[in-house]
Amino acid sequence: QPIPIAVSPEGSLIIPSVGEVSISGLTLAEAKEKVITAVKKRFISAVVTLTLISPRRFLVTVTGVGQGTYPTSAIMRASTIIAFIFSDSVSLMKSGTMPFERPFFSFRNIKLKRKNGENQRVDLYKYFATQDEKYNPFLREGDVITLQKYDFEGRFIGVQGAVQFPGVFEYIEGDDLETAIQLIRGVTSVANMDSIMISRMNRGATKMENWYVD
Repeated sequence: QPIPIAVSPEGSLIIPSVGEVSISGLTLAEAKEKVITAVKKRFISAVVTLTLISPRRFLVTVTGVGQGTYPTSAIMRASTIIAFIFSDSVSLMKSGTMPFERPFFSFRNIKLKRKNGENQRVDLYKYFATQDEKYNPFLREGDVITLQKYDFEGRFIGVQGAVQFPGVFEYIEGDDLETAIQLIRGVTSVANMDSIMISRMNRGATKMENWYVD
């Protein structure tokens, strides 16, 4: 007998003939185990399964660019909301941003504040280069995303030469040569990896200093 049940606002399932089972804060696997255990106490010989029909939707707050609240769910990543904001002129104009200003915003230093006070940095360039989920986490209820402008005349990395996608990227504290190579999706087949030239302005900002690394 299939029984559709919705999770209450308190994070519980009210199961007929079984009672209330709290699943707040649990993963889907943990919730399944807890519910099946509770049901089998009442129906000892029954075969019990639990399947998620549709994820609960909630609102995420965006500040800075495209400020407002946006509906989402726990199966959506931060990039989903960000992509919508930058593709929708109305969302941009909420914060006084014009569509032609899209290139002037940070995609590597997006701030994500969790309901529990935890702070994370969303780095979309690094996520799409490495597929590391920590740079583009799934959203949770109570999240606040802050999108901010970036001044490319300040801190940046420029990568040129025998690379897949040369370009200029926002510099983030802790970036290294490996990060630079990830951002341009790697090098071409003719690249000389034993003589990578790094150019950097000297401390007096009077000239560029060059050196090679292997």
